[in-house]
Amino acid sequence: MVCGHGDARLGSDLPADAQTQARASGFAEAKGCSLYGKPSLEVALSEMTARPVFLVPSLMATGGTFAALRARIAASPEAGGIVLCPPLGLHPDLPGRIAETGREEAERQGWAAACTALLLVGHGSRNDPASRDSLRHIKAAVEGAGVFGEVLTGFLSEDPYVPAALAAAQSARIVAVGCFAASGRHAARDVPELLAEADRPIAYCGPIGEAPWIARLILDQARRGAEDRLPAC
Repeated sequence: MVCGHGDARLGSDLPADAQTQARASGFAEAKGCSLYGKPSLEVALSEMTARPVFLVPSLMATGGTFAALRARIAASPEAGGIVLCPPLGLHPDLPGRIAETGREEAERQGWAAACTALLLVGHGSRNDPASRDSLRHIKAAVEGAGVFGEVLTGFLSEDPYVPAALAAAQSARIVAVGCFAASGRHAARDVPELLAEADRPIAYCGPIGEAPWIARLILDQARRGAEDRLPAC
């Protein structure tokens, strides 16, 4: 099962390709849910018959939303049958995937990645450092790969805000990647509006939650949970 933050106005079921890959990988069932959307965690659990349930948080960090998810699991009568796996944002391959996504977009634009800035956009929080720390870890790993001329971070809810990050870029062109595990209001509306204010050419890759490789990373996190606890069936 994959659980994200969610939006009360939107459904949060797992995409068909991810369900197919999960079953091909040996899982009996696959379903998506959210904390604040539909189907809810509790409803999704009631609809699943296999146990244990390996629950992958579709989150970028172990911050406030992760803590809320843990609390909801603890309060559930199903708590004993749930294995909480590492969040998607902590997958060790994620920085490399992000760098490759940015490089491919630069190529589509006809830009040399070595002369282009990669901007990593995250939510951030003035009260919780987990989101910031997660994105800065990704930034350091992407910088270490040496693909882009510079790598920057910009946040929606804390310094450096996206406009300040855009202004700080030294490169003539920018590729931006939305470090959001799902396509919600922030990834689909807020980020494009902010990027439209850039004073130079900029290409937006969209949120990583929509990337074709995200299903494999989700399954990897589920397997990590499964390795720690053998199925009871």
